[in-house]
Amino acid sequence: MRRINKNTKKPFKQGDRREDGFRFDGYVTSVIRATGFFKEMWRSPKSYDKRMEKRSQNKAVMVRNVTNTIDKVKIGDLSFLDDLPEKVKIKVHMMWLYVCYL
Repeated sequence: MRRINKNTKKPFKQGDRREDGFRFDGYVTSVIRATGFFKEMWRSPKSYDKRMEKRSQNKAVMVRNVTNTIDKVKIGDLSFLDDLPEKVKIKVHMMWLYVCYL
């Protein structure tokens, strides 16, 4: 169960500020406190900003990797399959065969 923000009358959402300046980062739904509420993650403003910057960098890397893979698929370069786990390679191959025979 999520605790209710006194100001908005809704559950806390990422970025909400506490009286002491700490910012809400999220709930840990696997941990329930004795009060019956989920554990909450609060970060100092400096730590929160650092986490958001890191998150932004990670997203940029992911977008770049996906774009590169899509470009390889478009030109027919199958080298992107080399980086995939064996189970995924098998599924991709099966899907490819299915699409080819339609």
